Amino acid sequence: MIVLPSRARAAGGARRVRPDRARALPLVRGGVLAAQGPDDGARHRLVLLALAAISGLAVIGVLVLVFALAMAYPNLPALDTITDYRPKMPLRIFTADNVLIGEFGEERGDVAERLG
Repeated sequence: MIVLPSRARAAGGARRVRPDRARALPLVRGGVLAAQGPDDGARHRLVLLALAAISGLAVIGVLVLVFALAMAYPNLPALDTITDYRPKMPLRIFTADNVLIGEFGEERGDVAERLG
C-alpha cells in the first residue's frame, strides 16, 4: 500500500491507496509544475545507463592506450637517433663516361636537405 498525504494525516491518520490506483505526484521542471509520466523514470535510467556506458568505454580506451604505450616504449629508439638520421649511402658504380650502371647497399634514395 502507498500512503499519500491528506487532511486526515494532519488529524493523526493517513489515507491508504492501492498501488494500481495511486496517482502520480507533481514534479517541478524548470519552474513549471508538470505531472510525472510513467516513462520519466525509465527515460532517466536510460540516460544514466548511456552515460555510464560511454564513460566506461572511455576509461577502457584510455587503459588500452596506456597499456599499448607501456608495451611499446622499451622498443622505441632514442629521440636523438630519429632526429639526427644519416642514411647509409649505397655504392654507385659508373662507367667512364659517367653513366650509372648499378647501386649496391642497404638503403637507396636521395637524401633531402633539411629545411630551416
